[in-house]
Parts: sequence; structure tokens; C-alpha cells
Amino acid sequence: MCYVDYYIFKDSKRIRKNIYFILPTILTLILLIINFFYPIYFSVSIIDNTYSLGNSHWIQLIIVGIYYFYMLAFVLLNRKKHFIMR
Repeated sequence: MCYVDYYIFKDSKRIRKNIYFILPTILTLILLIINFFYPIYFSVSIIDNTYSLGNSHWIQLIIVGIYYFYMLAFVLLNRKKHFIMR
């Protein structure tokens, strides 16, 4: 999202101001740290070394889906600015 914003507006100060671009990454990092102690996203069996999804893996899918829809809407709303600046 930072790249898309920079590509459209060519302003690095704008990216530093918009901290909400990085909030999904911070939320995912926190949930992955919690996953070390309580396997909510996934677990790996020590006995047979198999990977299995946890009961709450849908949280990550929702976060990524919202982020992609936001990025698509952002690009569509600002597409005219990109062509004017060129």
C-alpha cells in the first residue's frame, strides 16, 4: 500500500504521516507472536512434523482481504491523479 501511495502521489512525507498503512502488519505480527504460546493461526506437530491450520486462521484472511479491497478502492479513486501528474 505504501508503494501504491508513493507511485500515485510521489510524496514520501505522505507515507510517513499515514501510519494506518502499516497497522495490518503490526496486528498480524502481534497475532503471530501470540501464536507461539496459543496456536490460533496454525500449529506444527512435533511428533510427525505436520502443519495444521488453527481455528482462527480466518482472522488473517479477513485482514488481508480488507487490505486488498482498500488498496483497490484507493487506486480506483486516485487513478485520475496519476494520469494528470504524468
